[in-house]
Amino acid sequence: MKHSTFFWFILPSLSLMILFIALPIVSVVIQSLHVEHEQVLVISKSCDPFGCKETTSLDQEAMEKLREENPLGRFNGLGTYTNRSHFAVEEVSKAWQVSTSFREFWQQVLNLPFYKALTFTITYTIVLRLSGCSRGQQSPENIEGPYDLCLTPANDRDPPCGIIDPILDGGRGWYYRSHFATCLQ
Repeated sequence: MKHSTFFWFILPSLSLMILFIALPIVSVVIQSLHVEHEQVLVISKSCDPFGCKETTSLDQEAMEKLREENPLGRFNGLGTYTNRSHFAVEEVSKAWQVSTSFREFWQQVLNLPFYKALTFTITYTIVLRLSGCSRGQQSPENIEGPYDLCLTPANDRDPPCGIIDPILDGGRGWYYRSHFATCLQ
C-alpha cells in the first residue's frame, strides 16, 4: 500500500482518536493542576435597636473579575495530588519519621483515606476476582455470558456461580438470567 493511500485511509480514525481521546486527556490534566478561586468575602456591620451584628457575604463582582482574569482557577500544581485526600505526602513522611517500627508506620499510613481505599481495592481484586480463577476451576469454555465473577459452580451440572446469561426472548429483546439462585442451593 502506498504511503499516501495509507495516510488517507487512517486519517479519519486518527483524527477522531485525537479529538475524543487525546484532547480530553490533555484537558483533564491541565484542569487538575488548578483549583477554584478563594472566595472574596465582605464583612459588614448592621446595627439596629437590639445591637450590632456582623454579616458576611460574598462579593459577586470581585469573584466575577477573578473568573474573567483566570477562568481555570488558581494554579495549584501537584498540590492537588500531594494533599491529605490523595497521596498525603506530608503525612506519610511524618509517619515515617515518628514511627519506631514498620508495623507502626503501616498502621498510620492505612488510616489515610487514599491508602485505605487502595488496600480495599487490592484486597477485593485478589480475594474475589483471582481466587476462583487461580484454582483453575473455570476455563474460558465455561463462560456463558458477558459477566463472569469467577466464582465456583455448585456442582458439575450447574453453570458457574455469578454468570449472567444474555437470552434472546422471542423477539422482545434481551434479558439476563442470573445463576446466583443455583449457587445458593
